[in-house]
Amino acid sequence: MPDSTKRAGGGDSDAVRRAVLASGVKYAWLLPHLLGRAGLESHQAYHQEADSRHLYEQRGLALAFVAKGCAQAM
Repeated sequence: MPDSTKRAGGGDSDAVRRAVLASGVKYAWLLPHLLGRAGLESHQAYHQEADSRHLYEQRGLALAFVAKGCAQAM
């Protein structure tokens, strides 16, 4: 069991991992929001103009990571 799990009060480290991964469901609202904005001519990230293609590639990778974690948790 990792030290951080022990310090948090013990428990099954796999259950803790699944709980953390399952918390990704809070991002369910994000995908429709991002898709709705995908057709805009310009995009910003951190209040700066961003390369649209790169921005959406990176966001896609991040959302795929979250979705994979949620699937593993179920």
